[in-house]
Amino acid sequence: MKIKSLELFGFKSFVDRTLFEFPTGITAIVGPNGCGKSNLVDAIRWAMGEMSAKHLRGRSMEDVIFAGSETRPPVNMAEVTLNFSTEDGIAPPAYASMSEISVTRRVFREMESEYLINQVPCRLRDVHELFMDTGVGTRAYAIVEQGQIADLVNARPVDRRVLIEEAAGITKYKSKKEAALRKMDAAQQNLLRVGDIVQEVRRQMGSLDRQARRAERYKTLREELRTIELDLAARRARGLSREVQEQSAALETLRREHVSLSSAMASEEASTEALRLELAERERALNARQEQLFELKNLVAQQESQVDLLKKDRENAESRRRDGLAEQGRLGEERERIRAERDRAGREREAALEQRRALDALRAEAEGRLGDLIDREVALSEEIGRDNEALVGAIAELARVEKSVEDLARRRDEAKARAQAAAQALTEARTRQDALAEKQVAAAERAQEARHTLTCLETKRGEALRRVEILSREESEAELAWQAARDRMRETATRLDSLRELESRYEGYQEGVRAILLVRESQPSRSHSVMGLLAEVIEAPAEYERAVEAALGERLQYVVVEDVEAGIEAVEYLKRSSSGRSSFVPLSIRETRHSAGPKPDPLLAPPLLDAIKVEDRFKPIVMSLLRDVHVVDTLQRAAAIWRANGFRGTLVTKEGDLIDRLGVMTGGSARSASGGVFARKREIRELAERAEALRAECSHAEAAFGERTAARDAARSAAESIGQRLHAQDLDRLVFDEALDRIVAEKEAAERSLAALETETRGAEAMTVGASSVLDEAALRRAALATARRAGEEAMAEIQRRRAALLGDLEAARLSTTEMKITAAGLAERVQALEQETARLDQELCERDERLIRIQVEVDGAATRIKEIEEALGESEQNLALLMSQHADGRDLLAKQRDAYQLDAERLAEMDRAIRELRHRQQAKGEEINKLQVGETELRLRLQNLMDNLFDRYHVRLEDVAIDESVQIDPEALDARQAELRTQIERLGEVNVGAIEEYQELSERYRFLTEQSEDLRRTIESLQNAIQKINRTSRKLFAETFELVAAKFEETFPRLFKGGKARLLLTEGEDVLEAGVEIVAQPPGKRLQNVTLLSGGEKTLTAVSLLFAIFQVKPSPFFLLDEVDAALDDANVERFNGLLHQMTAQSQFLLITHNKATIELADTLYGVTMEIPGVSKVVSVKLQ
Repeated sequence: MKIKSLELFGFKSFVDRTLFEFPTGITAIVGPNGCGKSNLVDAIRWAMGEMSAKHLRGRSMEDVIFAGSETRPPVNMAEVTLNFSTEDGIAPPAYASMSEISVTRRVFREMESEYLINQVPCRLRDVHELFMDTGVGTRAYAIVEQGQIADLVNARPVDRRVLIEEAAGITKYKSKKEAALRKMDAAQQNLLRVGDIVQEVRRQMGSLDRQARRAERYKTLREELRTIELDLAARRARGLSREVQEQSAALETLRREHVSLSSAMASEEASTEALRLELAERERALNARQEQLFELKNLVAQQESQVDLLKKDRENAESRRRDGLAEQGRLGEERERIRAERDRAGREREAALEQRRALDALRAEAEGRLGDLIDREVALSEEIGRDNEALVGAIAELARVEKSVEDLARRRDEAKARAQAAAQALTEARTRQDALAEKQVAAAERAQEARHTLTCLETKRGEALRRVEILSREESEAELAWQAARDRMRETATRLDSLRELESRYEGYQEGVRAILLVRESQPSRSHSVMGLLAEVIEAPAEYERAVEAALGERLQYVVVEDVEAGIEAVEYLKRSSSGRSSFVPLSIRETRHSAGPKPDPLLAPPLLDAIKVEDRFKPIVMSLLRDVHVVDTLQRAAAIWRANGFRGTLVTKEGDLIDRLGVMTGGSARSASGGVFARKREIRELAERAEALRAECSHAEAAFGERTAARDAARSAAESIGQRLHAQDLDRLVFDEALDRIVAEKEAAERSLAALETETRGAEAMTVGASSVLDEAALRRAALATARRAGEEAMAEIQRRRAALLGDLEAARLSTTEMKITAAGLAERVQALEQETARLDQELCERDERLIRIQVEVDGAATRIKEIEEALGESEQNLALLMSQHADGRDLLAKQRDAYQLDAERLAEMDRAIRELRHRQQAKGEEINKLQVGETELRLRLQNLMDNLFDRYHVRLEDVAIDESVQIDPEALDARQAELRTQIERLGEVNVGAIEEYQELSERYRFLTEQSEDLRRTIESLQNAIQKINRTSRKLFAETFELVAAKFEETFPRLFKGGKARLLLTEGEDVLEAGVEIVAQPPGKRLQNVTLLSGGEKTLTAVSLLFAIFQVKPSPFFLLDEVDAALDDANVERFNGLLHQMTAQSQFLLITHNKATIELADTLYGVTMEIPGVSKVVSVKLQ
């Protein structure tokens, strides 16, 4: 799986679609700092599934999308495509038949991501599994980022083992092990839950056995109570029927009287309506007349306004004519004044021109004299320069001689001082040699003591690390338990919140129901009248929920209100707000009784009322709705009961299938209209209890995890403390050894220094004699040069005085010439200003002439306009008088028509009063009829309620009950016996007549749960065996790979360092699966030491040695190295490149580098630049 190409679009600085093709061999990517080279590494890691924005040098995943620059806007998507070639035969089995594998990743600013393999959408997990155990991946050893090479050496031992694991190919095993551990934990949790359920089922089985024995006693009492209640209900029904007949006769009489009044009122209303139509016609005529009068009034006002406007126009025209005549006189005076100013400016201009011509002649003469003075000054300056160069040379020569004299004197003095110091140093060296011998003995003793202490600390550190390992395993187990408890708690809380939110929004209810309930919540003052839904007042066991929902259906969404008035108010609100429809049931609902025929056997079809719980105040509502509803186990049994004994109630199964009293069957798999409200409420209760229990369990698990963590941290701190002491002791030992070596070296250096000091003393004495003779010759040369310097300075002073006098004359001539130039410029400006003024005056004179012509035209126009206005004004005044006369006549006619209309309106009001009297009498009769109808309806409802109640309870129709009128009964005795029977039934409590069937179902469930428990135990055992097998395989693979990598590392290290030795070690006292990897290195010429004490270049070479060792054991299809050679000098780079070149036969290398030698090694070269700031551009060159 070698990289064939890389395509980027919108990724970081690569805003345009950019394609990199990578042939076999070495590909180098070069460019200046900040041009985007490392963005290629980020792109490859990102396409391979990197999810950490920090590892991509960003704060969030949005940072990988091009954010814009000074010239380019930002884009909304980043896309990277990696194409791999499988010609080498290295590919996952699922893709082995393909010649290429394409991996694409996209991310949008909305944080939506897409992953594709061969243009087919996939999961991030699929991308990770594609690269697993290939040595290629976001954390694999095949990709080494900038600065990461040194971190490989400084990393913890446990972090280094990741490289060995990847090379050993156990990453996939670790992933499978983690998945198996998660499955095993889930299976153990399921086993605990199944155990709890089995225990609960066992307890329920004992309870059902006791319930069955009470069922027979309940059946006997229920039958006697049925007989008494049927007889009493039949006798009450006969009395109610007689009262209904009497009320019907009285009602018919009142209805006839009400019809007579209605006829009289209809006749009177017809006469009234005719008069009202006549008045409407008159009113329209009055309105038309009034509108005509209003139009005349508006015309009068308009004509008056026009007369006023003409008068104002006449005054304005006369005013404009007077102003024009005055303006003509003023402009004539200004014209004469401007002509005089123009003549004066012309005379002044001629005078200024004469003065300028005279001044130009004087300035030419002065400039000639100034040129002569400048030539003389230049000649003197050149003479001064020549003399000054000679004087400077003499001064420099004198300074060199004086410096030579000082140096000779200093060297002579230094030679004498060195001779004296050498003698003194010789004495001190002999004394130090004796002292060093004593230090050598003491240092050897301290080094031996340090080695002993080091051995003891290593033993203690091994014990501490084993303790840390044990506590770490306990901590991991506690953390897994805590996380599992927390996940269960969060899952339960999420489900509970979702259900509560649905409940708070009344999802699944009708629009009208939802509107009423929301109003109740927003207006607490209405909560006393609206008491909730019928579904909310019924509490049904889980097994009867579907039965209740099927029996009530849409009635579950009835809204329970306090009384009838509250229901009417709610209906009116729904009409006003257009919020749909709803049904409302008052607390004072009337009971209806009818016979449903013979009751079914309570053991085979118990009443549904016995299975539910309802508050006392809501019992009348629920009893009236569910009185004749019985529960059966199957729809077939319900049909058999309905056919067998003529039962005319409702039979419903626990699954929600039913047969109503007419024989209509309803059933199937659809849910009820209430949307499973009982199941939802029950689930909310159960989830709330479970959430509370899980919260306590989570807190306990968290506390246990905290205790394990604290213990682990304490043990780790102790181990680290011992490790630090061990490291410090090791350093002390190294210091002692180095001190001993240093003492020996100092001893040898002292002997060499003694011989050198004797030679130096003899040389210093010879130098002192030679320096004295040279010093005398230099003194004579210095005196001659001082005399020459004084003569040159005197000649230079004389020339400077002559030049100063000449400069004075030159400055005076320049000043005179400058003044003349200034005066000439002033005269030129004066002439120009006078010319501009003359032109301006001519322009103003022309403007005044044009203005006089325009004013004459305006005066003539104003006179004409005055004549036109006088004519229009006379015509308008005549029209105004005519309109005012017409308006007066119309006003008188309107007053007469209005008086006639008022008389007819009073007659209509008298007729309306008579109709209201008739309507009042009709309404009184109607109220009497309504009262009688309500009374009759109440009697009929009481009779029907009595029949319905009897039918709901016993499925018997009242007309089918035989009554022996000759037998006299004692109602009080029957009522007492009825109360006694009900008391005995209530004492029995809830009786489950289907206890036997429930016991059988519970036994079957107990068997099923027991089998599930055994399956879970076998699953856990299987997972444990799989984990043990994974551990054995991982240990074997890791151990074998570690030995091979360690051997290659010992071979590669000397090749890169040209000597030395190094080895890899596993941390002692730890399992192979958890042990860290230590690096021990000894560069050539140095002692064996910890890798953290190596220099930067040595650390880089050591890390490269380890990487190349892994490459040789488990070659990756390709390697990406980002500035790995940055810390290496030229010699080390050459060795690095040699080893790199040898490995190109097996793998493909992508290098990001600045080193010229590494660039020369490349087969293909890519250059990355930023011609436009913030946008990377690529140039490629093939070097083969």
